[in-house]
Amino acid sequence: LAEQSLIASRCTPFATVPVAIDAAVLVTNVPGYFEIYLDPSQIIGIFNGTITNWSDPALVVNNEEYPLPDLPIVLPTEATASSKQALSDWISRLAGEPLDLSAIADATDFSESAFAMPIEEGAISIASVSAATFAGSSIVAIIAEPGNLESMIRPDYEAILSAKTQLVSSLEGTELTVSLDPSIEPTAEEGLTEVVTPYQAVYPVKMALCGEDTTLKRTAARFLLRQDSQGVIATSALMPLPESVRIEAIQIVIVGLPVPTPVETEGQ
Repeated sequence: LAEQSLIASRCTPFATVPVAIDAAVLVTNVPGYFEIYLDPSQIIGIFNGTITNWSDPALVVNNEEYPLPDLPIVLPTEATASSKQALSDWISRLAGEPLDLSAIADATDFSESAFAMPIEEGAISIASVSAATFAGSSIVAIIAEPGNLESMIRPDYEAILSAKTQLVSSLEGTELTVSLDPSIEPTAEEGLTEVVTPYQAVYPVKMALCGEDTTLKRTAARFLLRQDSQGVIATSALMPLPESVRIEAIQIVIVGLPVPTPVETEGQ
């Protein structure tokens, strides 16, 4: 399993498929504050350098109850390409203007735990929700409409489930990709009674099959995509694939595997 942008530098895969869904979050290290509320325009201001201190008056909106401290904002130097893209796409849609993260380098190593736990006081980081949840990090809540806390979107289970219903897949050769289509109306996942506002900064965790194309590798990949294996993923901070995508992924990795045949029993 790997961050998508790092696969090409490590091998030339003979098949690449999604195996789980993750989401990009903003994580902060502001002592005494477990959750900070930011709207899209504030996030853009922080990353374009117009907001440089947590006490900036521009951040008072959404955080009136607990004024933020006089502390310089420390921007991240790198993040995974997948999390940057997912966050930028979503925040840009909400704001109606681009969130430019090009000054943040693409990570050259897969170190999600470091992104989820920024050490320097005042830091803000772009991490995966899986790593941030595991680390107990301070995750920013997104306020879709500035000043309206009822428009808050947290990267919780239901909000990411809702975004999963907006995913579409595409196949190019032996690479299956999934992406979010915001034009698709989200629907209530099975077990939920109402549609939850989706947390749309989602992206796939990919599995690349590298080296020699062997039965063993394809069998292991099929195992990870089995329904019970996906159930194990659901108990972690990652999200299992939508069922339709899971089936598509299996069809790619089982190419060349022997097809089981029923065993004849006495009396048949």
